[in-house]
Amino acid sequence: MDSWFNFQDYLKISYQDLKQILTDKALSKFGDSLVNFTYSIAKSMVLRMPTGEKVPDKTLGSALRATTLRKQVPSHAKMGTLGDVVEAFIAFMWITERLSLQQIVEILVDNLRHRDLSDRKKESRAARDAYLSLLNISLKILKELPIQMTKDITEK
Repeated sequence: MDSWFNFQDYLKISYQDLKQILTDKALSKFGDSLVNFTYSIAKSMVLRMPTGEKVPDKTLGSALRATTLRKQVPSHAKMGTLGDVVEAFIAFMWITERLSLQQIVEILVDNLRHRDLSDRKKESRAARDAYLSLLNISLKILKELPIQMTKDITEK
């Protein structure tokens, strides 16, 4: 993982269940930056030139709808809420060292590499597929390394 520091050591957060993680507004805000940063790196690597991107909630929400994680969110939730859920989940996966920045970027690059990013609609579909892949891999990892809900995640 990203071993140069342990981000968990600096945070005072604990969760009772997955739903609490997915609805944590602070985690979602942090996740928004993380998602945009890692997508910008991945797209820059694919295009072989620097770029800075904002991943729309619609793209993230669309990916979430195709996963089992969708069951954790009310069916009437709007795209903005679905995007926030994805951002919080990805942030949780990184903060708890279930995924590294490198792994996130590699998953995105692998899914964007052979896609047409020159057109907004085509890029949106490619990004949706990339995040769907990232979410599915994250869910598999979470199954292998389940959340210790009774323990503060900042404890060693």
